[in-house]
Amino acid sequence: MLTLVMICSTFAADEPLKYSVDDLTLKYKLVFTMNRTSDGDKSAVETTTGWLTWRQKRDGDDAAVTVTVDRVTVKTDGMYGFKDNWKRNTTAADSNDRKASNAASISQHTAAKFMAGKTLRFRLKANGEIEKIAPAPALKVSIDDGKNAKLYFGLGHFRAILSDAANEQTLAVLLPQFPAKVVKVGGRWTGEKRQLERHGLVDRTFVLRSLGDSAELDFDFKVSPPVRENKALEDERAYESSIGNAEFEAERGIVKRSSLTIEYKKRSPKRNEDWTSLKIEAMLALVK
Repeated sequence: MLTLVMICSTFAADEPLKYSVDDLTLKYKLVFTMNRTSDGDKSAVETTTGWLTWRQKRDGDDAAVTVTVDRVTVKTDGMYGFKDNWKRNTTAADSNDRKASNAASISQHTAAKFMAGKTLRFRLKANGEIEKIAPAPALKVSIDDGKNAKLYFGLGHFRAILSDAANEQTLAVLLPQFPAKVVKVGGRWTGEKRQLERHGLVDRTFVLRSLGDSAELDFDFKVSPPVRENKALEDERAYESSIGNAEFEAERGIVKRSSLTIEYKKRSPKRNEDWTSLKIEAMLALVK
């Protein structure tokens, strides 16, 4: 259950909640963290951070949005391996750095430099619907190309910032959606289905809980496991919880902060794997 709190200084209760579609330039930070526990007690934490510039221009009744990745960092710390071969691996990479900080972080640094400057484009409607998402170009890299091997392995950390799949965007899932009409307290509506990178369809239901100086909404979402073409790679998943919170400035019509947490377990029976516990956290925050 995702609780959405909106600070409304002069927002009238008889107005529908909606995004601004006027010309705007905003700065956001998107933080994606994955906590993983495998093989009983082997844990690792991976944190990817993207500094984003959000530019939108009015296009009729919608806004044409371009999100540019200005900077990317990644930090990993924990045990990595399989069966009896586990080793601690600690890396840190920053797209602003000229070179990798150590040998272990070369692939992450290569990918961070590659991601900086990439863009995501889409149309945003006033009620939060998103259309025509276009992925950043050239994110597909073949592992068969030896010179791109480091880039291929490093990009795994950055799929949450910009995916090479057109509609699998953490950013899109974090943007709340509103009804076109005025909703009273207790009103319930559904949003469009969106996909979360490396997961499946996200079903979202919104409920208006209170309306006063601030408006509080619950954001309930269910995640359906992804279906892979290669069944040998398909995981068995058990989703346990999905919670989060967000803040929307109604007067300006912009998201100030939005976050979500998903906890689940997965395993691959065909590869004879034990259950792995994962906790995914994503946060979008307005910088200025």
